[in-house]
Amino acid sequence: MTAARNDLTIEAGAFFQFNGVVQAANRAPVSLVGYGARMQVRKRREEPTAAVSLTMGAGIALGGETGSFVVTLDGDQTTAIAAAMAKGVYDLWLDPDGTKSANSIRVMEGEVNILLPVTR
Repeated sequence: MTAARNDLTIEAGAFFQFNGVVQAANRAPVSLVGYGARMQVRKRREEPTAAVSLTMGAGIALGGETGSFVVTLDGDQTTAIAAAMAKGVYDLWLDPDGTKSANSIRVMEGEVNILLPVTR
């Protein structure tokens, strides 16, 4: 499965959420029962340290049979991203056996653009 491209625009210090559905080639939802999930935001792909890391129950929720997922960043996390970068990258992985393995699937990736306030 090729990762879907979805660029994110995030306002620094604000709550941010995005969602989606993982679909098979025939567009049927893929059951995510038993899956784990993880996502990181970094300044560059090769950056050694992530500005934010999310996992199941800590920013990522999966919808089981429906194939849906929801990624949530709170104000502290969007502030941390803004402190580390104005632009960056992310990807979202699903782990079929619940943990990172050779069977893990990268389902989404893209650029992250941070909106900083103008008026102070």
